[in-house]
Amino acid sequence: TPVGHIDYYINGGKDQPGCPSFRQLYSYLICDHMRAVKIYTSSLYSSCPLVGFPCSSYENFTAGACLDCSDGHLKTCPRIGLLERGGVPVEEISDHQAKIFLMTTTTAPYCVYHSVVEIHLETIKNISTSIDVTFHGLNESSTIQMRIPKHMQSGRGLISHRVPLCQMQIVTIKFLARKTFSFWKIMTTTTESIKCKFCFEQLPVQASREVTCLSQDLVLTRGLSMTFDLPTACK
Repeated sequence: TPVGHIDYYINGGKDQPGCPSFRQLYSYLICDHMRAVKIYTSSLYSSCPLVGFPCSSYENFTAGACLDCSDGHLKTCPRIGLLERGGVPVEEISDHQAKIFLMTTTTAPYCVYHSVVEIHLETIKNISTSIDVTFHGLNESSTIQMRIPKHMQSGRGLISHRVPLCQMQIVTIKFLARKTFSFWKIMTTTTESIKCKFCFEQLPVQASREVTCLSQDLVLTRGLSMTFDLPTACK
């Protein structure tokens, strides 16, 4: 429940990555609560930005529904920390409340970059489609599993990575195998291909800005991974 003018929901505001499971109750509770202190302390000493994005819910945020920095009231993507490091001046805060969402890593300095990824199918399917997308950089990789519901042609999601997107060199895309049972209850894996377009962009993505797409249409075979160069370069 929002309590301030700006409320940060880090990793959704619930379970934090790297914290123990609920079975270790004391450590579970202490770790999640102390993570807020550690993240704020890290923001004071690290140059790595902990930037959040206005959105109505964490589910909408991770689904890629909130890509820019305008929520109608705040009109910015605030950074955790002191004002001179990107904080929001008090005089710019209205009487409205703003929910801000961001992901983090499991260890200090905790900050990540967020990118939206999109899969556009050439043909609508009557079953759901699951696809793994992995960005690879130097000593860095990050994966998201996307699901396109049946009768839908596109899917979108949010992937986080420790380094800027321009330092990610390749992407691996895998059309996930779908296991079924035959009449004799023997597990089998269906084999088929899909044709699609893959697009991506690091947040924030302003409304007037188009996302970047791979130049070629992709033909993905179920169960097989395919690797492509990312057309990104640091400015």
